[in-house]
Amino acid sequence: MKITYVTINLILILFSSSLLFSSEKVKNDEKEFLISIEMLENNELQLVCTEGCAWETLSFTLSNNENDRMVNAYGLNVIENQDTNPNKGLALFLFSVQKSGNGLQLKGIKGTRWTDLNFSLRKDKPASVDNAGVTL
Repeated sequence: MKITYVTINLILILFSSSLLFSSEKVKNDEKEFLISIEMLENNELQLVCTEGCAWETLSFTLSNNENDRMVNAYGLNVIENQDTNPNKGLALFLFSVQKSGNGLQLKGIKGTRWTDLNFSLRKDKPASVDNAGVTL
């Protein structure tokens, strides 16, 4: 009887650890993205993607009364057009950008570990945004 309990416990431990490692693999397979955001003259925002995107540079003007701009691995987008079958080499993410007072508000919608980021940009000092958050 003791051997049966030991065997069952051993099987349960091995099964649990294999589930743990397989769930870690899914997290590690998530493609990362890295985007630099800089405020230029006349409220023009410039985004430069160095990892995980099909685009290199996006530029657009933001005002306080304007609707959110949606950004994903393919560029500016609207939520209804989010790709369901993305290129496997690109990150699967979607976030919105909106001007908020003197700063920016980003809302993570898909593929980010953050839901809201609020920050101000300093002149000639871009912010870096990735899956995990923002670095100023």
